[in-house]
Amino acid sequence: MKTVIVLEYKYTRDEKGALVRGIGEKGTALFHQWGIDVIEYPETAAIFTVAIVEWPDGHIETVKPDMIKFVLDPAPSGERKI
Repeated sequence: MKTVIVLEYKYTRDEKGALVRGIGEKGTALFHQWGIDVIEYPETAAIFTVAIVEWPDGHIETVKPDMIKFVLDPAPSGERKI
């Protein structure tokens, strides 16, 4: 399994009090595999790709692909592997 950094939307207020959305790190997890998620509507359905990740406490979560970053694990010799 690969190590990933899971991102999440962070909301703050600017100097005028308007809500501003940014992206920050939620934490580090293990990537298991790609999967699909489905949202059903009365007349149709939306199917989209998700990343299945495992958090350090063992719980599983599905995450949008654009909200994960893969981390290169160090090689045993201290060099980075791809």
